[in-house]
Amino acid sequence: MLYSKNNTVKKIVQSEWRSKCKTQFCDLIIPSCRLSYEKIVQSEWRSKCKTQFCDLIIPSCRLSYEKLVQGEWRSKCKTQFCDWASPNSSQSSQKIGFVADVDPFHDKKAWSGTIYKLCEAIQQAGYDVIWIPYRRTGFQHWLLKKYYKLLWGKKVLRDQNKAFYRLCAKTVDNDLLNSCDFLFFAGHAQMAAYFEVKKPVIYYTDTTFELMLDYYWFGVPASIIRKGNEVERMGIHNSALNIRASQWAADSVIHFYGANPKSVHVIEMGANVADADISPVEPYVSGELRILFSGVEWERKGAETAILTVEELNKRGINARLIMVGIKKVPDAYKGIPYVDYVGFLDKNDRQQYERYIETVKRAHIFLLPTQAECAGIVFAEASAFGIPIFTYDTGGIPNYVINGVNGYRLPMSSSYVAFADSIVKTIQANELPVLSRGGLQLYKDRLNWNAWAQSFRKIMDETFARK
Repeated sequence: MLYSKNNTVKKIVQSEWRSKCKTQFCDLIIPSCRLSYEKIVQSEWRSKCKTQFCDLIIPSCRLSYEKLVQGEWRSKCKTQFCDWASPNSSQSSQKIGFVADVDPFHDKKAWSGTIYKLCEAIQQAGYDVIWIPYRRTGFQHWLLKKYYKLLWGKKVLRDQNKAFYRLCAKTVDNDLLNSCDFLFFAGHAQMAAYFEVKKPVIYYTDTTFELMLDYYWFGVPASIIRKGNEVERMGIHNSALNIRASQWAADSVIHFYGANPKSVHVIEMGANVADADISPVEPYVSGELRILFSGVEWERKGAETAILTVEELNKRGINARLIMVGIKKVPDAYKGIPYVDYVGFLDKNDRQQYERYIETVKRAHIFLLPTQAECAGIVFAEASAFGIPIFTYDTGGIPNYVINGVNGYRLPMSSSYVAFADSIVKTIQANELPVLSRGGLQLYKDRLNWNAWAQSFRKIMDETFARK
């Protein structure tokens, strides 16, 4: 996409790029394509262009993006470049401070790559992004950790209290805060209450504290629960916008923490793979049925149930093979199974491993994830991007990502591996897999992608912070 950082118009307007550009940039980018410059200059996209991009950049001006979107330059612009930036182009220069303890411009590991994708999407929505780093390490954090360990044990949650967020807030640069119009948090928005500089807060995440109890976190002491709910409520009510990745999480913000429903919105996460690597898989017709499982945690992700499901399918005469991605350590009892392939953990930040992941996904006919707990569903967005039907449990935030009869099926939590096998067999016999494949592709196109996230985010921002 075209951003005010990285590969922006600043590069395009330089003479070294002009000779490569033979297309009408503006007509290509708006209203919905938003293709990156790299794609635009490739011949595969040129047929979509209608005029000469270079005519937009006046040969002698070498205008920057910032000048182009301001009214003083509009009369010199032969196309609708300014309208791409936003209907209210003056707002395109607004700055959003991305508060994070990792670099959102470069770190593709944090939150499974979601931090990087969120930063990218905010820029795509027309905002300048400024990284506002904070630290959660140091001597005082070490003392706090020791204190909590002494009182409640090694595995206690030490980052769900006021003391933790006060320490984090102290490490933030006030000059950076002052330079921003808004502050964006992918979790940990609680610390904004302790900032010396006050700016409108946008709080985005996929869950709430209370939803995690006895779901991801077990045996949490009552005092920690009290403190955790207190700071979560503080973070929510201190935020001008509470955006969540599922209706499940949004409902908790409203009903448990008492947030104003008008300030709460849902924007689903997208697939954390490059658009250029996405292509629909061929639906299963006959022969070997390849079933993909992707997850790191053996128990929570339901690895055993997935294996038993495939075993059951083979017993019923279906030549099924399970391809397991993500599992680092396989229990001895499940090693050497002839119909199970263990690919292992693949790091998407490593180019070779990422390519292997894409190749593995493209081999699959079905995505099976009997997960016991799931806040959102990046893996479901990725499966839908490739048109792979999904079979999973009905839990957490999954209903926003898997819709029964559209791109797969969510089974009741009480369902056994036999029920999963029944559901898969039923869809095969009814020739429903192609229908689910098309449904997944459409769902991905409509909302399970980061372009859609950017558009929804821009709409919410414009409606919430409309200029008087």
